[in-house]
Amino acid sequence: MRAITILKMCHGADSYCSAFWVGQTLSILNYPTDFFDLVRSGLVKVHVKDITSLSPGTIRLNDSTTFSTDALICCTGWRYRPPIKFLPEGIDKELHIPHNVGHAKEDLIEDRTLYQKADEAVFNKFPALREQPIRRTPAAVSYQQAPPNHKSVRDLDRPFELYRFILPPTSARFNHSIAFLGMFAATTTAINAQIGSLWVAAHLSGILPVAPGKTEEELIWEATCWSRYAKWRSPGGRGNRHADLVFEALSYFDLLLRDLGLNHKRKGNFLEELFVPYSVEDYEGVVGEFVSKYGRK
Repeated sequence: MRAITILKMCHGADSYCSAFWVGQTLSILNYPTDFFDLVRSGLVKVHVKDITSLSPGTIRLNDSTTFSTDALICCTGWRYRPPIKFLPEGIDKELHIPHNVGHAKEDLIEDRTLYQKADEAVFNKFPALREQPIRRTPAAVSYQQAPPNHKSVRDLDRPFELYRFILPPTSARFNHSIAFLGMFAATTTAINAQIGSLWVAAHLSGILPVAPGKTEEELIWEATCWSRYAKWRSPGGRGNRHADLVFEALSYFDLLLRDLGLNHKRKGNFLEELFVPYSVEDYEGVVGEFVSKYGRK
């Protein structure tokens, strides 16, 4: 039997000792045979390198290693930026989606001040997040990615900073006509898609006002705090780019359902709410409940 070769690109996610820090990029041993036995036997070989060139039947790595192969399967994931370009130029900053903030001194000071205040608010509420795990692999560092006392400002890409991980906090400027669904990574993708779709449908149709009484400045602050929480909560995942949560997903779905005025305690009794895990079937009928409450718009 020919060996299976796995290439782990050098720019991949850092590894951490605890699943607490990794977000939805965690790995679970669910292969019928112990995967690590296959590695120990030599059947699976792991190369932590980048590919420099391909030729018929051959792969060359950046350490000059070459090997023969029958197939190359690219599991490269997806880009965290929106797949379309918004115009005019610069509107992505106003939409609070990934963008470059620029290198002007006043931009850096404004960004750093806002982030530092948000970080303090997050750490005061969740003190355990102050003690971040140590990286095991080298990585480019930015003031978004580094601990708060780090001085580097090399990478200035801003992440998604959306209210409820969905809505630009400046939505009123766009007549409440745009939302970003699916920019929240979770292992509960189906539930997230369903409840998030209902939330977006309610907002875009005008039946769900966004945080009544809050100013745009307050919405920006809340969206920033949420974004910074995601960053510090999942440093081994993609929290510095977008929400990347596992253990908080149920609370997040509860929040969206409460926004919609729908029942978020779906077990039926107090004891089951405490002791019985939630699963997909618990959200069966939520679309019907939405239609019953709001009708078809």
